[in-house]
Amino acid sequence: SLQAAGWQVVLSSPYVDSAVSAWLEPAGVEIVGRDNIGLCLGAYRDLALLLHSTREAQQHLKALVLCNDSNLLVQPPDALLAQLEHWTTHHAMSGPVLAGLTDSVERNRYHLQSFLLHANRALLQHPAWLRFWLDYSIDGSKDDLINQGEIGLSQALLAAGVELKPAYPL
Repeated sequence: SLQAAGWQVVLSSPYVDSAVSAWLEPAGVEIVGRDNIGLCLGAYRDLALLLHSTREAQQHLKALVLCNDSNLLVQPPDALLAQLEHWTTHHAMSGPVLAGLTDSVERNRYHLQSFLLHANRALLQHPAWLRFWLDYSIDGSKDDLINQGEIGLSQALLAAGVELKPAYPL
């Protein structure tokens, strides 16, 4: 559904069943094999840095959506597409914005939940975005990855004046 709506989908995983690959590849879904180092935030970091180093990709991006497999849609795919289009359209002409479905104060620090994030074009070009991913270490415990990654990303962006926009705020 995402591909059909004009989104380029990249699946990053240490293993994808050949039957799944055979179904996704003809639809144009890019499949990237990657060790699961740093969990989803490690994959987010690798993709953000790869895109930064690929000038051609940067020039065409309207937004970057990072989504992990910890969420199952409770709505039809059209609901996700509508949310992504809303974020992309609504934040296209604004300053740097990181949007997400939900926010949290878990661990006593405000942050967007990282299971689904939308970075607008202005954020992708903001120095704090690149600086965060360059400094983010993907080794450590799951708690370290959450504290420094999920919470750390929101905190670093807030400190840089980036707006955080949850679709369903606390």
